Amino acid sequence: MIALRGHHFLCTLHYRGAGYSTDFTDNFTALCDGVRAAGAVDVEVAAMADPICTACPSLQPDGQSCQYQESIMRRDHALLDAMGWEPGRVMSLDDAHWAVLARREELMGQVCVGCEWLPRCQEKGPYGLMSPLTRSQADGR
Repeated sequence: MIALRGHHFLCTLHYRGAGYSTDFTDNFTALCDGVRAAGAVDVEVAAMADPICTACPSLQPDGQSCQYQESIMRRDHALLDAMGWEPGRVMSLDDAHWAVLARREELMGQVCVGCEWLPRCQEKGPYGLMSPLTRSQADGR
């Protein structure tokens, strides 16, 4: 099982190997590789920091909060409210990604406004939109 905070349900759909630092990128990539190797994975909705956050240069010494906590929590809550999900909920990662992908444009308009990564996430990769965690293809599942 993996834990993901609210806005990371969108981030994991768009991750293409870029990030805040080399440590962050290496961690995110290793996480994606591990999830793919494991096959079907469940995800728990996290209330605060998750495994993606562990190597973020903005993670605070408490290991849970972010230097930009207010903005991050606003993004998390926007996604969770829109999806009707609560922290602690467990579901299939693949099902969660398909549910988010079905509302991608709407969610990005609510969750991602002002995010520095938004322009990159709006790009469509050579294989269409897919989850780097599961490599489920969004074009013709």
